[in-house]
Amino acid sequence: MDIVNFIRSYPAWAQVLFVVCLVVQLFLALLAPREAQPSTGQATKGMSSVNAPQQSASGHGNIQIAQAANVHIGALPQANQIHAEKLASFIVEGQRLRERLSEVPPPVGEHNAWVERVNDYLRTNVGAAYEVRFGDFSGMTFYGDASERSNMSRSIEGRSRRLHEFIAELSR
Repeated sequence: MDIVNFIRSYPAWAQVLFVVCLVVQLFLALLAPREAQPSTGQATKGMSSVNAPQQSASGHGNIQIAQAANVHIGALPQANQIHAEKLASFIVEGQRLRERLSEVPPPVGEHNAWVERVNDYLRTNVGAAYEVRFGDFSGMTFYGDASERSNMSRSIEGRSRRLHEFIAELSR
């Protein structure tokens, strides 16, 4: 069985989901940063000497500056990775809270403590704009009644969605 027939054996919604996943993977692969080739300080074929890295009489010159800049620029994705991992741990906490919604009484105190911990982290490490967006559910649709349990469920779901958005933004 070839891949096309294999995909056609699934319902239409699964086929669409599969194609969307493939397109997203291809898109992300195209956007993935390429690793820079190490510079030798010499002009390569097809590159004018104007674009080639310059060296001073000591043999270092702008190459040292470029290397220092690369270290600084390279530190940014590392910091974002640390923030993304912390936000992912907050999502896991939210999932655990969601699993406990059937408890009587619901874990309101733990929910409020979770929200406060995430707000503190966002404010001090990522920025106040992220903290504000964490509590803003604009553009989201929720279902449920006006019960405390339903309100907590929507709060956890909306805040988890925002954390997923933040991780995607920090991963760019």
